[in-house]
Amino acid sequence: MIKTNGLSVKYNNNEVLKNINLEFSNDRFISIIGPNGSGKTTLLKSLANIVNHSGHVFIDDVKITKINRKTLSKKISYFSQISSLNQEYKVYDTVLLGRYTHLSSFTASYQTNDYEITNKNLELLGIANLKDKYLKELSGGEQQRVFLAQIITQDSDILLLDEPTNHLDLIFQIELLDFINKWAIDNKKIVISVFHDLSLALKYSKRTVLLDKGKVIKDGPTNDVLSSEEIKRVYNLNIKNHMLNTYRKWETI
Repeated sequence: MIKTNGLSVKYNNNEVLKNINLEFSNDRFISIIGPNGSGKTTLLKSLANIVNHSGHVFIDDVKITKINRKTLSKKISYFSQISSLNQEYKVYDTVLLGRYTHLSSFTASYQTNDYEITNKNLELLGIANLKDKYLKELSGGEQQRVFLAQIITQDSDILLLDEPTNHLDLIFQIELLDFINKWAIDNKKIVISVFHDLSLALKYSKRTVLLDKGKVIKDGPTNDVLSSEEIKRVYNLNIKNHMLNTYRKWETI
């Protein structure tokens, strides 16, 4: 369980998150949506304790600021649109690093189970054939898969995703999100994902949080949020009618 109490964030005296109060526990896949600049990425970074904030973030009723880094990495993994992967690492070594947090000590060696999990996730994410390549040899989409494989290998309780399908082909977007959704259900994980594509929020999440100008505008079942008056006002668009008109065009092809 992860929750916020009066969470606020300022950048250069500009308040980008304002008194956010949220709780995520039984929901397995939650979408965070909103226009550019609404605070979506900052919210995820706050949940991962990456940015300074006022108010509080709790994981299992413990303040996140009281949790040491290794314990926190078992609780939360964070996927950013822009990864900081070391380009001089090979794919296999990069994914295996996801198991580092599970080692008994800094000097401990990886165990058979760590290698088995790494190999399984290389296969699941379709990059087993790239395992001996250096990251600098890969395309942006391939690097995206490697980073996702690493954080899934990390096997944290809570997975924070910031635009996870960025740079990915359409078919792999679907395969990836199908996998993450099933993984969350089967392993009782919490996935909180930022989406710009509202159709993905509709397809994968039962709960959606709508942000605008640093505030929670609407929080509830995805169907209710996407058909609400609030989302029409925030986007200045009837989202449902827009989507239906798009689908009708497909029917004419």
